Amino acid sequence: YGLMVRLPDDAVQAAGFNPAAQRQTTFGRWWDNASSALASHEAPLGCGLNSRAADLTHSCPAGKSYCWMQCMPLPPVCTQSTAQCVHKDGSPWTNFSEMCPTCTLTCPAFQGWDFCDRSAASDMVMTGFTTYGFRGSSSSPCVILFFQSWVLETPAKFWIGVLGVLLLSIFLEGVATFQPPKGLKGLPVLVPLLYALRMSLAYCVMLAAMTFCVEIFIAVIVGLGVGHFAFSKHRSASGLSGPSLCCSHGAPMSRGSTPSSRRDTRITPCLQADGRVLLRVVGMTCSSCTYTVTNALTEVTGVVSACVTLGRAAESGAAVPGLAEVWINAGFPGVEAAISAVEDAGFGAISLPQD
Repeated sequence: YGLMVRLPDDAVQAAGFNPAAQRQTTFGRWWDNASSALASHEAPLGCGLNSRAADLTHSCPAGKSYCWMQCMPLPPVCTQSTAQCVHKDGSPWTNFSEMCPTCTLTCPAFQGWDFCDRSAASDMVMTGFTTYGFRGSSSSPCVILFFQSWVLETPAKFWIGVLGVLLLSIFLEGVATFQPPKGLKGLPVLVPLLYALRMSLAYCVMLAAMTFCVEIFIAVIVGLGVGHFAFSKHRSASGLSGPSLCCSHGAPMSRGSTPSSRRDTRITPCLQADGRVLLRVVGMTCSSCTYTVTNALTEVTGVVSACVTLGRAAESGAAVPGLAEVWINAGFPGVEAAISAVEDAGFGAISLPQD
């Protein structure tokens, strides 16, 4: 494969120029005729298939020109015939096998961009974290936020985008702690819809952070922090703790507790668990009992996970009440179902307050 620099379509060969002729043979006409003849050639070319030279200049739509593996928007006052693909320092990009993520379009009459480089706009700055501030950076590519048409090319658009990412991050924290009304918990479609919404918002926030724009990245961090603080009461009421974006930890170990009395320290996906139920389990004397109770609880509809621990004295063989910490989602029918499951397994259980 190779690249070829084309002449303008209206260029005329000096040796074939005829002043008396009304119409001259231009390069554009010659190119079209040669391309058509090559495309209809019956003899095998290249690797045994009919081949045609790729005209990368004319493959770009109107208003764009080819520069480093893509069609970039033409700067103001530039045309396809005057535009040049240059490095960040202004030197022409002539080695077409060279990687040039910072290459951009310019022309002799172009005086530079105002806020950012519109022709090199990207949804991920290839050179690492870049800051724009209020004045922008004319040598840095404009940020594309989520959609190809959402180019943050002016100070107003840029800071509106930053504010939008901030609000999106706060909203994500709110959705992560949302508890559906009791009348709607029985709807089977509600749980997957909430899960899909949380995942969609989480991936949008991730894509915003991956633009490598300093201001947008700070908006993500601040938004998640503000949302976590604003919705902390809802989180405490549902027994959730830990980072809500990807996981939720079990209840924290109280001061003075021993390793044997620790509750669930595993990480439970918060995108599946909406709340927690605590049960006092009686009749357990060994680890096999905890395994039996755990299996019984996880069979209940709406139970995401369960952690059952023995009482301290039960470790020596005495029947001392243990603790079951059950993580549930919106499909959980109620604490009575969990108690019935424990009783069906041959043990007793009573509900405990969340604290």
